[in-house]
Amino acid sequence: RNDTTLTAVFSSDQLEELDSLDDNNKALRVLFLSADTGGGHRASAQALAKQFEEHYPGSTYDLVDVWSLDGVYPYKTLVNTYKHLSANP
Repeated sequence: RNDTTLTAVFSSDQLEELDSLDDNNKALRVLFLSADTGGGHRASAQALAKQFEEHYPGSTYDLVDVWSLDGVYPYKTLVNTYKHLSANP
């Protein structure tokens, strides 16, 4: 993709500033970078995305598993290794 995506953490002051924007500028594009290890990362991202949509209508998000999708060895094996080790301590 040729899109440029900004990943940010907002302070409460910045969120208040976003709230003050007019309705045409409120939608956010959010990128969650995560590891799909079964530890609740996906559910947490989806809960946050729901809140962004509620507070900033029209917001969209992408959830990317940074380790499995484009990782290089040994990092691309992290998710499967983690799942195996956590199931077999």
